[in-house]
Amino acid sequence: MHDETGQLHCTEVPVRDAAYARELAQATGNWRILEPSPRVMRVVSSTYDTAPLAEDGKNLGAVLGRIAREPESWYDYRADAVALLPDLVDITVAPNTEWGQWDVWLQHQHEHRVPPGAASAGTLRILALLAAAHDPAHEGLLMIEEPENGLHPTRVPHLLSRLKGRTSDPVALVSGDGQQVLITSHSPVALAAALEDAPDTVVFLDTVTRFRDGLPPHRLTRARKVADNGERGAFVTPLEVSTSC
Repeated sequence: MHDETGQLHCTEVPVRDAAYARELAQATGNWRILEPSPRVMRVVSSTYDTAPLAEDGKNLGAVLGRIAREPESWYDYRADAVALLPDLVDITVAPNTEWGQWDVWLQHQHEHRVPPGAASAGTLRILALLAAAHDPAHEGLLMIEEPENGLHPTRVPHLLSRLKGRTSDPVALVSGDGQQVLITSHSPVALAAALEDAPDTVVFLDTVTRFRDGLPPHRLTRARKVADNGERGAFVTPLEVSTSC
């Protein structure tokens, strides 16, 4: 700030803001938004890529190659993928040293194996979401918006169940390690599956307008738990949620 002489003096506010910014960056450093794009996931990945799955999934092959290095992780990943994609028989991934890229092949029942470029959008989305959840090198908070996009409705509950199976126990989360999955969706199918499998984890978000004396109205997002009863205004019933979707 400036004093009466026009000289600049430092205050503690910028210091506190900088400290807050550092703490916020550290706390959210392992938060990742996932919105896989089938178009970019059909492109090959470099063998030098060690990053977590990109927001659009463009390095899917590299993440699969990393998972494949650990036999147990690779077995679990393929088991989830085959369970969600009934026609899928196997997945193979190997480094192509000549081209410096990962070669990925999908084997479907009664068909020749194909690269990701020939796979459907729904198949690639499932492979990407599972890859992020199974990646042994990058834990943290996975934020997935509308995972049902491009999927047959019958597969949505199974996908949510598999993703839930990759979350860590509360002890690991308290210590700062482990993995969580945060999903936002407008799908009645996804909502019904979540309410049946883990109702305590469902939070309903809606927008409300607040009025204050002498101030213009403003809109904000309200979060309420889904329950049959509770404190007035602090919960929403499953019936109300289902009719609003």
